[in-house]
Amino acid sequence: MLSRETAFGKGSRWRLFGLFLLVGLGYALFRSGTSHERAISQTLEALAEDAGVARGELPGQRDQRLQLALDRYFTDPLSVRHADLPQTGAGRRALLLWARLVGRYTMAKLNLEHPDISLAPSGRAVVKLDVVLEAEDSEGQQVFERAVELGLVEQAGRWQIEAIEVAPRAEQEPEARP
Repeated sequence: MLSRETAFGKGSRWRLFGLFLLVGLGYALFRSGTSHERAISQTLEALAEDAGVARGELPGQRDQRLQLALDRYFTDPLSVRHADLPQTGAGRRALLLWARLVGRYTMAKLNLEHPDISLAPSGRAVVKLDVVLEAEDSEGQQVFERAVELGLVEQAGRWQIEAIEVAPRAEQEPEARP
């Protein structure tokens, strides 16, 4: 026969186990609400990495990487509105022309700042962010800043960009986005 103390001790362990189980489930549910945002952020960071220019990289290698990035990160068709390049046309072709222009630098890195991700229930999302291009060429270091709005859609378990709008960033600090 078990004493009350032993029975109470076993019951406490089960209550403690139940508490940990509930906390674990709550945490899992909380994290699942932001898993799309994490996946979108990871997609955009990988895209920024692929769109850069590494020192000493051969143009052919970079072009192959860009072609793969277009297939991986962008839908076809793709809507492109770029304030700096109004004559490039639309779609992936326009984006590829812009990306090839970045290749004229000996080094270029895209930094994504102030991302604001808004999820829609239909497997779509809108991301507003500032993109800073830090580039280096024979004239030295150059920095270009643009405000970007991306429309994304989830297809086959991964997020792809279906629309891009690029505009010059205001001279002041970016205003807080609601």
